[in-house]
Amino acid sequence: MLSKIRDYMIRRPAVSLYDLALHLQAQPDAVRGMLQHWIDKGRIRKLPRPGRCAGCQAAVCDPTQSELYEWVDPPGDDAPSA
Repeated sequence: MLSKIRDYMIRRPAVSLYDLALHLQAQPDAVRGMLQHWIDKGRIRKLPRPGRCAGCQAAVCDPTQSELYEWVDPPGDDAPSA
């Protein structure tokens, strides 16, 4: 499952917790725990939560949709490690 997260995130500039949970067919809290593995390794970074989603008219969005993460490639690293 960790390699699926890695592979999915490498191809995207930023991924919401909601999208990742949907892709993995898993609960957001479970995915959040798996993301923590990569955060601890310095490979994923949680992005600041935007004040409002782009194009969104709602005052408050679903937190899992605005919780964004990005894959971090350390300098000089050509291939991701699992």
